[in-house]
Amino acid sequence: MQHHSCKDPCGCRPGLLLRSQCFSGHLPGRSLRRGALHQVRTPPTGDPILPQRPSGKRLQQLIPLSFARGKRARDVKAGEDVPLYFMGLPGSFYERLFPQRSVHFFHTSYSLMWLSQVPRGLEDLESNIYLTEESSPRSWKMYLEQYKSDFSRFLKLRSKELFFGGRMILTFLGRRKPSTCGELTHLWRLLSDALRDMVDEGLVQGDILNACKFPQYAPLMEEVTTIVKMEGSFCIEEAHTFESTWDPLDESNEDVVLDEVSSGKNVAACIRAVAEPLLSSHFGGGLMDDLFCRYAKNIAKHVLKGKPKHFVLVLALKLNE
Repeated sequence: MQHHSCKDPCGCRPGLLLRSQCFSGHLPGRSLRRGALHQVRTPPTGDPILPQRPSGKRLQQLIPLSFARGKRARDVKAGEDVPLYFMGLPGSFYERLFPQRSVHFFHTSYSLMWLSQVPRGLEDLESNIYLTEESSPRSWKMYLEQYKSDFSRFLKLRSKELFFGGRMILTFLGRRKPSTCGELTHLWRLLSDALRDMVDEGLVQGDILNACKFPQYAPLMEEVTTIVKMEGSFCIEEAHTFESTWDPLDESNEDVVLDEVSSGKNVAACIRAVAEPLLSSHFGGGLMDDLFCRYAKNIAKHVLKGKPKHFVLVLALKLNE
């Protein structure tokens, strides 16, 4: 396992992409016309059906010549361009999305720290929307068990959709050591602080805040690799980690934040892009401007202690044959 620093991994930033935008697959020999919208339906068997491939002359118009002539990926020479076809489908990546043995490659970008649901029975989190240093070992265990269940299911589902020898690249937030809560804890704690201030001012009801919990878990690399090995569908080809600054617009190499006010606004805007649908459904959309203004100020104070960075996990997996 290697570690290195990176300013802008793959051009993506935590908080800029929603889960539905972070999961993609490369399908062999299938192409959608630009501007065309195809409906994907699921039969009673649960195996999604893709739009039918065109045939004859129309097929040659849609598919590059090398594929139209039947050239396979294993026949491509080194340095030769290989056509790729991408498809996006609506739905949760914790369910089946593609037909069996229909995809060569999957990539997830900052999505697999999201859980399918909040673990049930989290009474001791009180007004915190996520795990903190004060959370009980029982709460941490419940989040880990939910993560194990979800990630194992993700691996099993993708193993059915990949061709033999297919691969996945997984990029998502984690934490560095068992003794630390990770940057997600600090990120959501600052949002919890803003919500508690609104409770004190009578803008939010305390019981509503206590009922709000975020379905996320930042795993250790050891937890992830253990789940992959136990599930058994994939082998780990590579595992790496890197750091990524909270602020997506901070390109400086300094260890301090040069403009804490701007940085606070940038981070708050990124988190709002991800969290607002969850928060507005729970607290009401009318409070969001005030909430994220307070959140930006809390972040601005926090970054004065030093430039905060996410700890990011990257794994390259190959389907076992």
